[in-house]
Amino acid sequence: MATPWQAIFIHIPKTAGTTLVKLLERNYPPAHRQHFYTKQAIEEELPKARQKPQLKMLYGHLFLDEAIFSPDDLYVFTMIRHPVDRVISNYLHLKRSKNPRHQEWMKGITEFPQFLEFKQAFNNQCRRIAGAKDMEYFKAHPQEALEQALLNLTRFGLVGITEEFDKSLKLLALDLGWSHLRQAKANVAPEKIEHTSLAQKYRPAIEACNQLDLKLYQAARENLERRWQSLTWPERMKLGFKKWL
Repeated sequence: MATPWQAIFIHIPKTAGTTLVKLLERNYPPAHRQHFYTKQAIEEELPKARQKPQLKMLYGHLFLDEAIFSPDDLYVFTMIRHPVDRVISNYLHLKRSKNPRHQEWMKGITEFPQFLEFKQAFNNQCRRIAGAKDMEYFKAHPQEALEQALLNLTRFGLVGITEEFDKSLKLLALDLGWSHLRQAKANVAPEKIEHTSLAQKYRPAIEACNQLDLKLYQAARENLERRWQSLTWPERMKLGFKKWL
């Protein structure tokens, strides 16, 4: 496929997105990329950035909306993760975060079961990919949101899988012409023992709160595997001999 003129990375928290951001920043000089840090910046600056031909990569904690899929030659991509691991990782990250906004979110949350009542722990990946910004509407119409998210999966250039990071990265390299593909993992939580303990104890409860995310995750994994299996021999040869810098 021809390299698209502009790409957008929708960074869903705790899906290895920070590592991917470090990689894309190696592949695009500052003049060719723009990172959106705040909701205000997304609302005010993203539409302007979409009109600047020098900007090849736009990225941030974006919600999908219909405008992001236009024009047709735009390449939209994201990463998603198994919801049990993503929810636990997000909890551990927010619990230790010094960010004032995160500390406000976590005020009064002292135990993991309390976190499961927080919006970040409730089908957050499906909500973002469906573009469901109104939380109350999202909760009231879960099937509608899932159907929209599944439809949107087919409109992405790629939906990578955290657990298949290397495979996802190689497909992105093919699509976007990346050559710099070595990067140490970034923003990795150190609490592996606590993560494992929480997963063993609360897996059924997390899955019960994230049925939409589980269905979306399974569909995305199947899509990724189909894409991988459909690679042509020239593409496979290119991957096999690519110099990972």
